[in-house]
Amino acid sequence: MNDFEELKHLKQQCENQEEHIEQLRSILDGLSGIRYDKEAVQCSMDGDPMLAKICRIEDEEKKLTDLIVKYARHRIKVAQKINQMELSKRQHLLRMYYLDEWCIETCANSLKWSVEYTRKELRKAVREYLQLST
Repeated sequence: MNDFEELKHLKQQCENQEEHIEQLRSILDGLSGIRYDKEAVQCSMDGDPMLAKICRIEDEEKKLTDLIVKYARHRIKVAQKINQMELSKRQHLLRMYYLDEWCIETCANSLKWSVEYTRKELRKAVREYLQLST
């Protein structure tokens, strides 16, 4: 997996983790409708489903924080390598497409290129970037 694929993969992991946490929070919201003031409900703190869910959410938020840090570090690494390239429109294209996450059409419009030409230049830019690694 090259640096750009890794960057997209880490971003997707962060988004998936955020969705997972939101799902857990919505489940917790559903549990909050349970009434604990009735005599029929007997539980200890160990068996409290809300406490277990809150702890799980905290654990998942810690995982998300770790993923965000990993993504940020990798993004910095990629940006530094892009900056090592010769100053050109290809360097700018890599920044727009991979770091700013612009779609290819927006990059093409910004550079005043056709979409097809932008795709070709992006492939060349990626090859140039990957040669820095070797």
